[in-house]
Amino acid sequence: MADVAQFLDDLMTRNPVTVDPDSTLDAAMRLFDRFPFRHLPVVENEAVIGILSDRDLQLATGWLSSKERNHDAWGRTLPLPRSVREIMVTPVLCANPTESPIEAASTMLKRRIGALPVVDEGLLVGIVTETDILRAFCDEVRAGNAPESWNRPVAEHMQSRVVTLGPETEVEEALDRCLNEKVRHLPVIEDGKLIGMLSDRDIRLGLARSSIADATAQSEGRFEIPKIRVFSVMTQFVIPIRPDASLHEAADVMARNKFSALPVVENGHPVGMITQTDILRHFASQT
Repeated sequence: MADVAQFLDDLMTRNPVTVDPDSTLDAAMRLFDRFPFRHLPVVENEAVIGILSDRDLQLATGWLSSKERNHDAWGRTLPLPRSVREIMVTPVLCANPTESPIEAASTMLKRRIGALPVVDEGLLVGIVTETDILRAFCDEVRAGNAPESWNRPVAEHMQSRVVTLGPETEVEEALDRCLNEKVRHLPVIEDGKLIGMLSDRDIRLGLARSSIADATAQSEGRFEIPKIRVFSVMTQFVIPIRPDASLHEAADVMARNKFSALPVVENGHPVGMITQTDILRHFASQT
């Protein structure tokens, strides 16, 4: 195999948006709502001291404002986290601009992280994500630098066990399925056909809506609380891929659409799932 030509300096997002460790969680939510990214480097005195993901924030807040989450039905203050410092991941692992995408992919897989702040001489200069690495994967194929193994079919790398849901499933049950089956993406099936995808992020959005509905019902003295169902929070824009499609085709679809996973479909039925991690694992093994 030819060496990967790119460095992280070629792939990273330069001058990324950052957050102060003492910022409120509400302020962090506003940043995630405003910009299309999933990770925020936490910077103090020009040094990267942590990283905050939208997943961390959703787990801590349910994507509810401080007013909604910090008080119970009787107005009592709850002992919940309020600042970025309380929930950020620290210490944070950083990369340097001269590392290769393969090195970065290996680090992400070993540490089970989705992004790396890029630091040069102690200063934050960028951030690189799993999607950036997938773009490098696709660029190598287009440049003719990839080994033949990158043209192998998705069927050889997909997860063949597929956990599905119906659109009327309640989000609480969907969460239980994710936790029990240890999966983060579930195809939604109706009458045997794929109609959507549900991610753990979608579930957390649904749980946040459920909490708001619960609080509203209590404040109005109602006992019947409307249930949030899968169809109301699932992603309807789904691009399935065939089991005989190449690994780099799957990577290209994910990178262009910023998908974390694709359902593998044959004759209209899901037969597997292929994720960014599956592809990065293969990419990182190419030395």
